[in-house]
Amino acid sequence: MSPIKALFSSRKFLLMLLDTIVSIALYFVGKYIPNAEADIKFVILGLQPVIISVILAIAYEDGKVIPAKIDLEVAKEYNTVRKEVIEG
Repeated sequence: MSPIKALFSSRKFLLMLLDTIVSIALYFVGKYIPNAEADIKFVILGLQPVIISVILAIAYEDGKVIPAKIDLEVAKEYNTVRKEVIEG
Protein backbone atom coordinates (compact mmCIF):
# COMPACT_ATOMS: atom_id res chain seq x y z
CA MET A 1 0.00 0.00 0.00
CA SER A 2 1.38 3.40 -0.91
CA PRO A 3 2.08 5.86 1.93
CA ILE A 4 -0.41 8.40 0.58
CA LYS A 5 -3.17 5.81 0.32
CA ALA A 6 -2.40 4.61 3.85
CA LEU A 7 -2.48 8.19 5.11
CA PHE A 8 -5.89 8.90 3.61
CA SER A 9 -7.31 5.66 4.99
CA SER A 10 -6.26 6.63 8.53
CA ARG A 11 -9.19 7.72 10.70
CA LYS A 12 -6.88 9.88 12.82
CA PHE A 13 -5.52 11.73 9.80
CA LEU A 14 -8.97 12.29 8.32
CA LEU A 15 -10.29 13.68 11.62
CA MET A 16 -7.31 15.99 11.90
CA LEU A 17 -7.83 17.14 8.32
CA LEU A 18 -11.54 17.77 8.93
CA ASP A 19 -10.74 19.74 12.08
CA THR A 20 -8.19 21.85 10.22
CA ILE A 21 -10.53 22.57 7.31
CA VAL A 22 -13.44 23.51 9.60
CA SER A 23 -11.22 25.73 11.76
CA ILE A 24 -9.75 27.55 8.76
CA ALA A 25 -13.18 28.01 7.16
CA LEU A 26 -14.64 29.36 10.40
CA TYR A 27 -11.66 31.66 10.87
CA PHE A 28 -12.18 33.28 7.47
CA VAL A 29 -15.94 33.52 7.94
CA GLY A 30 -15.27 35.32 11.23
CA LYS A 31 -12.72 37.58 9.57
CA TYR A 32 -15.15 38.80 6.92
CA ILE A 33 -18.29 38.77 9.08
CA PRO A 34 -17.18 40.58 12.24
CA ASN A 35 -20.49 40.10 14.09
CA ALA A 36 -20.03 36.31 14.09
CA GLU A 37 -16.50 36.33 15.52
CA ALA A 38 -17.48 35.42 19.09
CA ASP A 39 -19.75 32.59 17.93
CA ILE A 40 -17.06 31.18 15.65
CA LYS A 41 -14.45 31.22 18.42
CA PHE A 42 -16.96 29.39 20.61
CA VAL A 43 -17.53 26.69 17.98
CA ILE A 44 -13.81 26.20 17.31
CA LEU A 45 -12.99 26.05 21.03
CA GLY A 46 -15.86 23.63 21.57
CA LEU A 47 -15.07 21.27 18.69
CA GLN A 48 -11.29 20.99 19.01
CA PRO A 49 -11.18 19.20 22.39
CA VAL A 50 -13.79 16.71 21.19
CA ILE A 51 -11.89 15.91 17.99
CA ILE A 52 -8.59 15.64 19.87
CA SER A 53 -10.24 13.27 22.36
CA VAL A 54 -11.54 11.08 19.54
CA ILE A 55 -8.10 10.99 17.89
CA LEU A 56 -6.50 10.01 21.20
CA ALA A 57 -9.14 7.31 21.78
CA ILE A 58 -8.48 5.85 18.33
CA ALA A 59 -4.72 5.90 18.97
CA TYR A 60 -5.23 4.17 22.33
CA GLU A 61 -7.50 1.57 20.72
CA ASP A 62 -4.95 0.95 17.94
CA GLY A 63 -2.24 0.50 20.56
CA LYS A 64 -4.31 -2.16 22.33
CA VAL A 65 -4.87 -4.10 19.09
CA ILE A 66 -1.17 -4.53 18.23
CA PRO A 67 -0.22 -6.63 21.31
CA ALA A 68 -3.37 -8.74 20.85
CA LYS A 69 -2.35 -9.53 17.26
CA ILE A 70 1.16 -10.47 18.40
CA ASP A 71 -0.24 -12.74 21.14
CA LEU A 72 -2.50 -14.43 18.60
CA GLU A 73 0.45 -15.11 16.27
CA VAL A 74 2.49 -16.58 19.15
CA ALA A 75 -0.43 -18.82 20.12
CA LYS A 76 -0.78 -20.07 16.54
CA GLU A 77 2.93 -20.89 16.38
CA TYR A 78 2.74 -22.70 19.75
CA ASN A 79 -0.22 -24.78 18.59
CA THR A 80 1.55 -25.67 15.34
CA VAL A 81 4.69 -26.82 17.18
CA ARG A 82 2.64 -28.69 19.77
CA LYS A 83 0.69 -30.47 17.04
CA GLU A 84 3.94 -31.48 15.29
CA VAL A 85 5.38 -32.85 18.56
CA ILE A 86 2.24 -34.87 19.33
CA GLU A 87 1.99 -36.28 15.83
CA GLY A 88 5.63 -36.65 15.32
